Amino acid sequence: MTDKEENTLDTGSATPGGRIVSVEFAEYTIKVKLGDAGEFLGIIEVGMSQDFRSLRQRIESGGSHDLSEFYDLQ
Repeated sequence: MTDKEENTLDTGSATPGGRIVSVEFAEYTIKVKLGDAGEFLGIIEVGMSQDFRSLRQRIESGGSHDLSEFYDLQ
């Protein structure tokens, strides 16, 4: 048996289909898994929908590139 086969567990049932939906709740973004019939299957991820950087940090992280060396402006 390979390492991959040893770590695999066969439950005999197919994994449920469905989709992942992002939901805004106050300052949080919550990703939930819904089944084929729209039933709730679980929470996938919880994150903050807020950027905590200052205005200066956001501007500095934008970056810029000088492309003038690639163009002949004569």
